[in-house]
Amino acid sequence: MENSKKIILTLSIICLFDVTKYTIPIEPPTLYFFLLYLCMFIVVYLAFSSVEFKNAPKIFKKIFFIYLIYNFLIIIIGLINSENYWDYKNVFIVYLPTVIISLVIFIGIRFEKNLIIYRFAIERIFPIVIIFGIIFIIFLNGTKYFNAVSRLGAPIYFFILAIPFLKRGHIVLIIFISIMCIYVDPGWRTNLMTIVCCSIFVIMHYLSFLTKKLLNFIGVLVLLMPLILIYSGVKTGSDIFQNLSPESTVFKDTRKTGGYDTTGNTRSFLYFEVFNSIKNKNTNLLIGGGAANGYQTFFFQDDKVSTSVNRERYNTEVRFLNTLNKSGIIGVTLELLIIFITAFFAINKSNNDLSKLFGLFLIFSWALYFVEMPVFFNGMYFFYYLTIGMCLNQSFRDSTNEQIKFFFKSL
Repeated sequence: MENSKKIILTLSIICLFDVTKYTIPIEPPTLYFFLLYLCMFIVVYLAFSSVEFKNAPKIFKKIFFIYLIYNFLIIIIGLINSENYWDYKNVFIVYLPTVIISLVIFIGIRFEKNLIIYRFAIERIFPIVIIFGIIFIIFLNGTKYFNAVSRLGAPIYFFILAIPFLKRGHIVLIIFISIMCIYVDPGWRTNLMTIVCCSIFVIMHYLSFLTKKLLNFIGVLVLLMPLILIYSGVKTGSDIFQNLSPESTVFKDTRKTGGYDTTGNTRSFLYFEVFNSIKNKNTNLLIGGGAANGYQTFFFQDDKVSTSVNRERYNTEVRFLNTLNKSGIIGVTLELLIIFITAFFAINKSNNDLSKLFGLFLIFSWALYFVEMPVFFNGMYFFYYLTIGMCLNQSFRDSTNEQIKFFFKSL
């Protein structure tokens, strides 16, 4: 099977995961495990067969290989500390796939060969999103199935950023799906913020605001702000999430009612619980507690996977907290470097605005890192790491706006 067909097969299965997670789960679970590991093996195979990665910036290659080696050490620590079925399952079905999905960078760096991926998204994925959206709006209004539409359409942010270089018909399609995804699932704040911010970035392009000086200033500001706010919170007890939601004094639990609380403070208690758990369990702050490490929770104490296992909660809805708890400050630092080294090259070593837009998006993802964005083996992260890979491709960065526009016109 050709590599392009392997990629499309993998992306198709990932789309299946995105849809079935919020509709009809894949049964039996062993079938899901088989499909998951099939995708993982394909991604690993494509990574090892990649020849373009050798041309990536040397500093990124060193950091990324350290990242991979370090995470496999975290997996080994997790296996050593595992005590039951749920611990092992969390290592092999949750944590390991989040490491493997990062290897999509090796696919993204094949910029010129990835036209089939973009065409597959526009000609296959997005029409399905529209069909599902219309069906769910008419027949399943207000049900959880709406989540399947927004999750399947999550890669829309990639194409929003590419709007200045797309055909007019594709632009209309992208705008329509963006509006639909927000309409059907307004409670998914990550998607809402991503679509809105990417749209603002595109407007910056049209206003000629994508100067290196401005983007570098934004990058430094976004890099430091979350770290300063966390330090301030630990030292003084200030709460940025509560300040942003002054009317939300107590988190409103909408899990059972299915309601939306897009302005409610749903993060402060997560930080409080994870930080307290790290302290109470004496988790090593530098290297974390391993891939199977959970955190002590009171809010989710009734969410047990088994009546016979009084387990902790393995993951939160915040990527930063998950990384800190499992792989410590070193893990957070490595992910920071992957994001900002790529953003630096995308902004400062490029001749086109699409590369700068991708770099700006990566900077924005660092802010989301502290609010949401838990890693999954899904379409959103497939295109996230695909974007990183593209930014590492010197041929892509050296291309002019006209050359990028000509490339996307062939879709």
